[in-house]
Amino acid sequence: MNADKASLNRQSLLIELGCEELPPKDLLKLSKSFSDSISTALEKLGLSPEGRKDYATPRRLAVSFTAVNESQPDQTTMRRGPATKSAYDSDGNPTPAANGFAKSVGVSIEELITIDTDKGECLGFEVFEKGQSLTQLLQGIIDDAMKSLPIAKRMRWGEGKYEFVRPVHWLIALYGETVLPVTVFGIQSGNQTQGHRIHHSEALLIANPFEYEAKLEQGYVIVDFSSRKNKISEQIQKLEEKYNAEVNANESLLNEVTGLVEWPVALSGKFDSRFLKIPHEVLTISMEIHQRYFSLKDKQTGTYLNRFITIANLESEDPQQVITGNERVISPRFADAEFFWEQDKKTPLIEQLPKLNKVVFHKDIGTQGERVAKIEKIACELAATINASSDANIDVASIQKISQLCKCDLLTDMVQEFPELQGNMGKYYAAHQGESNLVAEGIEEHYLPRFAGDIIPNSKEACCVALAEKLDTIASLFSIEQYPTGSKDPYALRRAALGVLRIIIEAELSLSFTDVIETSVKAQLQITSAETQQAMRDKMRAFIVDRYRHFESNRATAEQINAVLQAKSTEYPLALSKRLTALITLKDDQNLATVAAASKRANNLLRDNNLQRNTVDESTLIEVAEKALYNNLQQAKPLLEQARSTNNYQEVLIKLASLAPSVDGFFNDIMVMAEDEKLRQNRLGLLDTFANLANTDYDLSALSI
Repeated sequence: MNADKASLNRQSLLIELGCEELPPKDLLKLSKSFSDSISTALEKLGLSPEGRKDYATPRRLAVSFTAVNESQPDQTTMRRGPATKSAYDSDGNPTPAANGFAKSVGVSIEELITIDTDKGECLGFEVFEKGQSLTQLLQGIIDDAMKSLPIAKRMRWGEGKYEFVRPVHWLIALYGETVLPVTVFGIQSGNQTQGHRIHHSEALLIANPFEYEAKLEQGYVIVDFSSRKNKISEQIQKLEEKYNAEVNANESLLNEVTGLVEWPVALSGKFDSRFLKIPHEVLTISMEIHQRYFSLKDKQTGTYLNRFITIANLESEDPQQVITGNERVISPRFADAEFFWEQDKKTPLIEQLPKLNKVVFHKDIGTQGERVAKIEKIACELAATINASSDANIDVASIQKISQLCKCDLLTDMVQEFPELQGNMGKYYAAHQGESNLVAEGIEEHYLPRFAGDIIPNSKEACCVALAEKLDTIASLFSIEQYPTGSKDPYALRRAALGVLRIIIEAELSLSFTDVIETSVKAQLQITSAETQQAMRDKMRAFIVDRYRHFESNRATAEQINAVLQAKSTEYPLALSKRLTALITLKDDQNLATVAAASKRANNLLRDNNLQRNTVDESTLIEVAEKALYNNLQQAKPLLEQARSTNNYQEVLIKLASLAPSVDGFFNDIMVMAEDEKLRQNRLGLLDTFANLANTDYDLSALSI
C-alpha cells in the first residue's frame, strides 16, 4: 500500500559521475542507460521520482530529479502460507510446512491466521514492512546502473583494481543539501564537481541540485547535451552566413562533436583550393571522420568550398593560432589523397580484375575474384528472369561490366587508405576511364542500401548487381553454416536479406523467392550434393521470409503479415507487399471481417470432414441461401482474376468483402453437415470454392478482425 506523496518528505536529487573523457560516439547511449537505470530503480522502489533531467559531457554522466521520496512508504502485506489441509495432520498437529511458514514470518503457529484465497483456505500472516530510506537504497541503485552501462570495452587504471570505460575521479550524490554516502570505484561521494580543464581548474561546490547547471556554466561547462548542441548549431549558422555557405548536413557528426566538447567555440579554416579537384567524398571523409570538421558548400551553386568548420573546446585568446593548427593538420591528409587519386587513375579498373583472384574474401569460401564471377552469373540470370516476365528491357551487357568492375576499386590506393569509399571511388575511376554513366553509377550503387533507410539503386541494372552481391553473401555464408545467431551477425546477413527485399519491392521487380534463392544457391560451386543444396534453399527461404516479417512489422500487425504469408500464393515479395498494403487500407471494413470469420469457419469444416470433391453440382442446390452464395461466387471469380492480374489487391479485397451478405446468410440458414451425403458433399464443395477464393492471395482466417 503506497503512501500519498504529500505525506512523505521529498527533495531534489542529483547524481553525477565524473571521469576522464568518454567516447564521444557512445556518450548519448551511456547517458541514457545511466539515467534510465536510476530512474527505473527509484520508481520500482516506490520513491516516486519526478522532474528528471539528463546531463552528459565528455567528463561526466549525471541525472537530476526535482523531487524524490526520502524513503519508501511503509507497507502491510498479507503473506500466504500452505493450504490448511496440508498444514495440519489428522491429529490436528502442525506439519513441517506449517512450522516452516511460521518460522519464515517470525511468529509462532498460534499467531497464524486462516485466509480464503483463489486456491482455497490457507494459512496467512499480516507482515508490516517499514520502508527503507533513500540513503539505504542509493548504493545498490548506483551499483546496478554502473553494471548495466553498455560498455563494449572496459579499461583499468591505478592499481588495476577497477574496470570502467574511463577512469573515474569524482562522484556527487546530493539529496537537497545533504550528501548521501555512496562509494563508486573506491571514490566517496561528495558535493564537488569539476569545471573546464583549462578555463576553470578549481573544484565547484554544488550546494543543491537546482544550482547544478548554472554553477557548471560558471565553470565553463555547458552540462546539458541539447543546450551544448544548440549552441554549436547557432555558431555554425553564423559562420554559414559569413561565408554565404551551408554545412554539409551530418547529424551524427554534430552529436559526436557535442560529445567532444564542454565549452564549444566554432572556428572556420581553409585549405588549398587545388584539393577541390579530388572527389568531394574523399575530402568529406578526411574532414568529418578523421578530423571531425564540418565541410562547407556554396549556398547558391552547391559546390564544395575550400573551407571547413572546427569546434574548439575553449575560448582562445588567439583563435587564429587554433585555426592555423587545424589547417596544418588537414593539408597533409589532402596531399596524400591527391597523390592516391592521380596514381590510381593511371591503372584502368579492368586491369585490377585478375588481381582479385589473390584477395581472399573468406578462407572457406574463396577469393574476391571468384566472388565477382558468381555475382556476374547471378545478376545476369536475375535480369533474364525479369526481362522474360516483364517489359523491363534490362541491359545484360551493362550488368556484366558493372559486375566485373564492382570490386576492382578495393585494390586502389585510395580505397585502401579510405575503406569507407569502396564503390564510390570505383564510380569515379570508371567515369574517368570512359565507362558509361550507367556502369559508373552501378559500381557505386551495387552496395545499396547500405543501412536502414538508405536509398536503393537507381537503375534496374544496378539493382540486379546489388541483389546478386547480397544474395551471394547470404548463400556463401550459409554454404559453410555461418548463420546469424541471436544478436551476433558478423557478416551483416540480416541487413543483406533486408536489402534484397527492399530492392525487389521498391524497384517493383518481378522476382520470386524461388528465383533469387535458386539462382544464388546454384552459383555456389563448392556445393555439389543435391541434398545439401535443398537444405540451403530451405534455410535461405526461412531466413529471408523471417526478414520480410521484420521488414513489414513497422507498418502491420503479426496477424496481417500472417494473412499474406499463409496464403496459397506467396512466391513474390512485391505481391506480398502490395497485398499487405491493401489489407492495411481496408483493415476496418466490417464486411471483410465477416468474410474473414467465415473463412475460418469454412476451413475448420473442410479440415474436419472428408471432402470427396471440390466441384459443385448446381442442380443439387435446393436452398435460397446456398444458391445465392453459389451465384455470387461465380460472379466474383472472373472479377477477382481480373483484379489479381493487374496486382490490384485492394480491389481483390473489396470483391471478397462483397461476398459477406451471401456467405453470412449461408452459415445462418444452411445445415452444412446434412444427413444426405450428396447434399453434405455439395455444400462442402461450395465452401471449398469459397475458401479457395478467400485464401489464394490471403489467408483471411489468420485475421481476428
